[in-house]
Formats: sequence, structure tokens, C-alpha cells
Amino acid sequence: MEDVVYMGMKNEYSWFVEEVRKNQETMELISAVDKAIEEMPEDFEIKGFLQANRSEGKICALLNMTKPKQWDCSKRKGGKTI
Repeated sequence: MEDVVYMGMKNEYSWFVEEVRKNQETMELISAVDKAIEEMPEDFEIKGFLQANRSEGKICALLNMTKPKQWDCSKRKGGKTI
């Protein structure tokens, strides 16, 4: 049963990362993350976690686990490092 839950959450996270990547084609990273969370299906297990931990630094840390080179979470808001 745990394997089924894990696979479901892995698929949800993959969906989230892909949505952020698509959104980044037309907007900045933080806006792309916010839009992906807002558009995430309500029945996704990870939605509540992402909403509760949506602060910039936490989401960047999550995304850095699968970070493509174009994602730069190290500088935000006036060039200040987070």
C-alpha cells in the first residue's frame, strides 16, 4: 500500500514540476509556482503541503531537487540572495 501512495505522490510531483516549467515560458519562477499550485487538482495529496509551504525559499529548495539549469532560485527581489 505504501508503494501505491508513493507512486501517486511521485506522479503528482512530476505534474507539478512540469506545470511550473510550462508556466515559466511566460512568467517568472515564483508566479509560475503559484499558478501551478492554484491549478493543481484538489485531490492531489501534495497540494496542501505545497500551499502550506509555498514561501519562495521552500519551493525553490523543492524545485532544486530536479533543477534544470535555467532555474535560478539563488537570487530574488532586488538581487538579494535567499
